[in-house]
Amino acid sequence: MPTIPPAESDWQTGKTLSECTQFMLEHEIACDVTFLLGETKQEVLAHKFMLISRSPVFSAMFCGPMAETQEQIIVPDIEPEVFKLLLRYMYSDKLSLLDSHNVLEILYAAKKYSVVGLVKACKTFCAEKINVDNACVLLDHAYKLDEQELFQACQTYILENGERCLQSVTFCKMSKHCVEKVVEADDLLACELIVWKALVGWAEAECERQGVAITDVNIRQAMGNLIYLVRFRGISSDIFARHVSTKDILTPIEVADIFRFYHKVVDVLKAFSPKDGRLASVHDIMRCVRLENKGSSHCVTYNGKTDAISFTVSAPVILRGIILYGCKVSQSQYQIKINVTDAFEITYYQTPEQWKHARMSQHLILCSTRELH
Repeated sequence: MPTIPPAESDWQTGKTLSECTQFMLEHEIACDVTFLLGETKQEVLAHKFMLISRSPVFSAMFCGPMAETQEQIIVPDIEPEVFKLLLRYMYSDKLSLLDSHNVLEILYAAKKYSVVGLVKACKTFCAEKINVDNACVLLDHAYKLDEQELFQACQTYILENGERCLQSVTFCKMSKHCVEKVVEADDLLACELIVWKALVGWAEAECERQGVAITDVNIRQAMGNLIYLVRFRGISSDIFARHVSTKDILTPIEVADIFRFYHKVVDVLKAFSPKDGRLASVHDIMRCVRLENKGSSHCVTYNGKTDAISFTVSAPVILRGIILYGCKVSQSQYQIKINVTDAFEITYYQTPEQWKHARMSQHLILCSTRELH
């Protein structure tokens, strides 16, 4: 029977319901269910009435047609400290001691027992803390927990910070599915050599996880279909010769085919991605500006006539976006129509319908990837 310290013998007077229930939890007063947690099966006691009132999963467990009759409930997949934090939230609605080290474990526990408020709090915490060091780990857990919103936030961060994320230690820890989702994206901001090296590093780590020797043959087998997502068309023949062909990850026939493509003996690479490359790395983005400072006193008046910029390029480029400046002092309604055409008036791009009527203040950025030659 749990004992109450003499100094706290009157723990009800002047206390809130939350404070009283937390006191009962912490001092194991009148608990009627025991959980055996983690590998050590450490005991943690709680009250069925509180669990039933806060979780539909616990409600079904204790009150449903298949109600649990055992006095002790084994929970091998949740560690004691994580379960205690889950209980503390269920008893008090207070989120305490949540940090980057335990948030994923708490999110798992909250989803398992359908504690919706805690799930939302954990997802918000993760979304606000995404950085280069944890983005890949968060993406992988979001996929495993089927948290699409968090998955999208992490994926967007990784794509926008492609080179740093691909070179992070945690990239090699991702599942194959998540690696594929990152590498197949057109808007991954990374040069193709970094993509190749990241895949090789991931495959080496996968060999270690599978307990096999790290050889070129095993690396190729670990990569599987991921290797066909590499856009060798976006790698120069010199870089390919110095950094890719020196390993036996590609077969001799594949290496020969790629070199034949580089020397224009063949027009296509049948096995590999037909795409030339991705968006330029963040260091290679060039901006052409008509006004040096959008905050200056310059005024541009749109009088209904066509306004155009004509430019030429000496090599293929990607048109990433267009910035239009709106009213400086208030939000206004504009009708927007944008065409990108070549010298022969062949249209590469037209404004999507949802952009034709746009409200904007200060400026509006229209982004669409288009390859121009």
